[in-house]
Amino acid sequence: MKRSSWSFAILVCVVLVGCLSPSRKDAYQTAVYQYSAAIRWEGLLAGAPFTDPMVFAEVPLTGVEVSRYQQFRVSGYNVLAEAEDAQGHRIREVQIGLINLNTLAERVIRHREEWRWDPTVERWLLMSRPPSLD
Repeated sequence: MKRSSWSFAILVCVVLVGCLSPSRKDAYQTAVYQYSAAIRWEGLLAGAPFTDPMVFAEVPLTGVEVSRYQQFRVSGYNVLAEAEDAQGHRIREVQIGLINLNTLAERVIRHREEWRWDPTVERWLLMSRPPSLD
C-alpha cells in the first residue's frame, strides 16, 4: 500500500510540473502578444528586445534609422497570415499602420516577421529587422 502511495504521489508531481511548464506553442503566443503590445504602445524600436542579438550584430541600426523610427507611432498591427517552415520557424505576414508625428499622415505597410525557437535561452526570437519605412 505504501509503495502505491509513493507511485501515485510521484505521478501527481510529474503531471503538475507538466502543467506548469509552458509549451513552445504557449511561449510563442506569449512572445508575439508581448511584441505586438510593445510596438503598439512604445513604437517600432520597442521590438528590439525580442530580436535575436545576431540580427543587429550583423547590421546595426544607424542613428538616422533610429531617428526615423522615432518619427512614427503605430496605429494598428494586424496579422494577415501565419505559417511554419520546414525548420520550425514561424513566419508571420503583418500589416502595420504608422502615423508620422511630423505630418500626422497615416500609412499602412506590410512586414514579414520570422520567429525561431532558441533552446539555449528557451524563448522565441525575432529574426527579422524592424520594418522598412521607405
